[in-house]
Amino acid sequence: MNIKKLNAEDLYCLIDSLQEIDNSTTVKVEEWNCDNFLHDLPEKWNLSRFLFLNDKLIGYLICSKKENSFHIHRFVVSEKYQNKGAGSLLLNALIYSIPKGNLLTLKVKKYNKNAIQFYEKRNFKKFAEEDVNYLYKKIV
Repeated sequence: MNIKKLNAEDLYCLIDSLQEIDNSTTVKVEEWNCDNFLHDLPEKWNLSRFLFLNDKLIGYLICSKKENSFHIHRFVVSEKYQNKGAGSLLLNALIYSIPKGNLLTLKVKKYNKNAIQFYEKRNFKKFAEEDVNYLYKKIV
Protein backbone atom coordinates (compact mmCIF):
# COMPACT_ATOMS: atom_id res chain seq x y z
CA MET A 1 0.00 0.00 0.00
CA ASN A 2 1.24 3.45 -0.73
CA ILE A 3 0.12 6.81 0.63
CA LYS A 4 0.10 10.00 -1.40
CA LYS A 5 -0.60 13.57 -0.29
CA LEU A 6 -3.91 14.88 -1.53
CA ASN A 7 -3.83 17.71 -4.04
CA ALA A 8 -6.65 19.40 -5.93
CA GLU A 9 -5.54 18.24 -9.37
CA ASP A 10 -5.30 14.54 -8.41
CA LEU A 11 -8.47 14.78 -6.39
CA TYR A 12 -10.37 16.15 -9.36
CA CYS A 13 -9.15 13.24 -11.51
CA LEU A 14 -10.15 10.72 -8.83
CA ILE A 15 -13.66 12.03 -8.01
CA ASP A 16 -15.35 8.96 -9.51
CA SER A 17 -13.07 6.62 -7.51
CA LEU A 18 -13.69 8.58 -4.30
CA GLN A 19 -17.44 8.33 -4.76
CA GLU A 20 -17.13 4.65 -5.66
CA ILE A 21 -15.34 4.00 -2.35
CA ASP A 22 -18.04 5.95 -0.51
CA ASN A 23 -20.75 3.88 -2.19
CA SER A 24 -18.97 0.57 -1.52
CA THR A 25 -19.28 0.80 2.25
CA THR A 26 -22.08 -0.89 4.19
CA VAL A 27 -22.30 2.02 6.61
CA LYS A 28 -23.36 4.91 4.42
CA VAL A 29 -21.69 8.28 4.74
CA GLU A 30 -23.22 11.56 3.70
CA GLU A 31 -22.90 11.93 -0.04
CA TRP A 32 -20.24 14.35 -1.20
CA ASN A 33 -20.19 15.91 -4.64
CA CYS A 34 -17.24 17.38 -6.52
CA ASP A 35 -17.60 20.75 -4.75
CA ASN A 36 -17.43 19.09 -1.32
CA PHE A 37 -14.20 17.31 -2.22
CA LEU A 38 -12.60 20.39 -3.81
CA HIS A 39 -13.62 22.88 -1.11
CA ASP A 40 -10.47 24.66 0.03
CA LEU A 41 -9.78 24.54 3.77
CA PRO A 42 -6.77 25.65 5.84
CA GLU A 43 -3.89 23.15 5.49
CA LYS A 44 -6.16 20.64 3.72
CA TRP A 45 -3.70 19.96 0.91
CA ASN A 46 -0.83 19.38 3.37
CA LEU A 47 -2.74 17.09 5.72
CA SER A 48 -5.06 14.98 3.58
CA ARG A 49 -4.01 11.67 2.02
CA PHE A 50 -4.92 9.08 -0.63
CA LEU A 51 -4.20 5.37 -0.10
CA PHE A 52 -3.42 3.16 -3.11
CA LEU A 53 -2.87 -0.54 -3.52
CA ASN A 54 -0.86 -0.90 -6.71
CA ASP A 55 -2.55 1.83 -8.78
CA LYS A 56 -6.03 1.41 -7.31
CA LEU A 57 -7.38 3.98 -4.85
CA ILE A 58 -8.62 2.10 -1.76
CA GLY A 59 -9.05 4.89 0.79
CA TYR A 60 -8.68 8.55 1.62
CA LEU A 61 -8.62 10.93 4.54
CA ILE A 62 -9.48 14.63 4.34
CA CYS A 63 -8.32 16.83 7.21
CA SER A 64 -7.86 20.55 7.83
CA LYS A 65 -6.60 22.88 10.50
CA LYS A 66 -9.18 24.60 12.65
CA GLU A 67 -8.40 27.50 15.02
CA ASN A 68 -6.70 25.51 17.77
CA SER A 69 -6.95 21.98 16.44
CA PHE A 70 -7.02 19.71 13.41
CA HIS A 71 -10.22 18.07 12.17
CA ILE A 72 -10.84 14.96 10.07
CA HIS A 73 -13.72 15.79 7.73
CA ARG A 74 -13.84 12.52 5.85
CA PHE A 75 -12.10 9.18 6.33
CA VAL A 76 -13.19 6.26 4.16
CA VAL A 77 -11.53 2.96 3.33
CA SER A 78 -13.02 0.61 0.76
CA GLU A 79 -14.87 -2.09 2.66
CA LYS A 80 -12.75 -4.81 1.04
CA TYR A 81 -9.65 -3.35 2.74
CA GLN A 82 -11.10 -2.59 6.17
CA ASN A 83 -9.59 -4.50 9.12
CA LYS A 84 -6.41 -5.07 7.10
CA GLY A 85 -4.35 -2.11 8.29
CA ALA A 86 -5.36 0.36 5.57
CA GLY A 87 -7.16 2.75 7.94
CA SER A 88 -4.29 2.64 10.43
CA LEU A 89 -1.81 3.54 7.67
CA LEU A 90 -3.87 6.57 6.66
CA LEU A 91 -4.46 7.74 10.21
CA ASN A 92 -0.79 7.31 11.17
CA ALA A 93 0.30 9.27 8.09
CA LEU A 94 -1.92 12.13 9.24
CA ILE A 95 -0.80 11.95 12.87
CA TYR A 96 2.88 12.05 11.86
CA SER A 97 2.21 15.23 9.86
CA ILE A 98 0.64 17.09 12.81
CA PRO A 99 2.99 18.73 15.33
CA LYS A 100 3.05 16.86 18.64
CA GLY A 101 0.75 18.10 21.39
CA ASN A 102 -2.04 19.21 19.05
CA LEU A 103 -5.69 18.23 19.25
CA LEU A 104 -7.21 16.07 16.49
CA THR A 105 -11.02 15.87 16.29
CA LEU A 106 -13.60 14.04 14.20
CA LYS A 107 -17.28 13.11 14.04
CA VAL A 108 -18.57 9.58 13.66
CA LYS A 109 -22.12 8.36 13.16
CA LYS A 110 -23.55 6.85 16.34
CA TYR A 111 -24.58 3.72 14.42
CA ASN A 112 -21.10 3.19 12.89
CA LYS A 113 -19.90 0.64 15.45
CA ASN A 114 -16.82 -0.39 13.44
CA ALA A 115 -15.56 3.19 13.16
CA ILE A 116 -16.23 3.85 16.85
CA GLN A 117 -14.24 0.74 17.76
CA PHE A 118 -11.44 1.78 15.37
CA TYR A 119 -11.10 5.25 16.95
CA GLU A 120 -11.43 4.11 20.55
CA LYS A 121 -8.77 1.43 19.99
CA ARG A 122 -6.50 4.28 18.90
CA ASN A 123 -7.19 6.29 22.07
CA PHE A 124 -9.68 8.79 20.69
CA LYS A 125 -12.08 9.89 23.44
CA LYS A 126 -15.73 10.71 22.97
CA PHE A 127 -16.36 14.23 24.25
CA ALA A 128 -19.76 15.25 22.89
CA GLU A 129 -22.85 14.24 20.93
CA GLU A 130 -24.38 16.17 18.06
CA ASP A 131 -27.57 14.88 16.43
CA VAL A 132 -26.60 11.49 14.94
CA ASN A 133 -22.86 11.94 15.60
CA TYR A 134 -20.41 11.39 18.39
CA LEU A 135 -17.51 13.82 18.54
CA TYR A 136 -14.09 12.38 19.31
CA LYS A 137 -10.74 13.92 20.14
CA LYS A 138 -7.15 12.90 20.71
CA ILE A 139 -3.97 14.77 21.58
CA VAL A 140 -1.36 13.65 19.05
